[in-house]
Amino acid sequence: ILATRLHLTGREAVLAQLQPLENAVTKTAGPRELLAWQLVEQYIHAWQDQR
Repeated sequence: ILATRLHLTGREAVLAQLQPLENAVTKTAGPRELLAWQLVEQYIHAWQDQR
């Protein structure tokens, strides 16, 4: 959901909200969840490059 709000809040705000979640994801996620996390990060960085 946060990644879909990039146009409203900007990249830095979204990354700041995702940062506390990263530790939990990397410690508890399985392969599919880690892939999903990577896709979200890639989307956020690609969005910035498009602007």
